Amino acid sequence: MESEILDESHHTIGNFTTDTYIYNFHIDDHNMNTKLCMEVDFKGDMRKINSLRKDI
Repeated sequence: MESEILDESHHTIGNFTTDTYIYNFHIDDHNMNTKLCMEVDFKGDMRKINSLRKDI
C-alpha cells in the first residue's frame, strides 16, 4: 500500500509504503499460529515528518 504523508495544513511532505506478509503459519487440532512481518518505508523530509509526532 502506498500513501502520502500530509502536514497539519494538508501539504504533502513525503510518502510511505507498507508491506505485510505471512512468514510462518501452523495449524493443528486446537491452535492456529500465524506470524506476520510488516515493513514500513518512509520517504520525504524527515524533519517535517518527525515534527508531526505528538506527545501523549
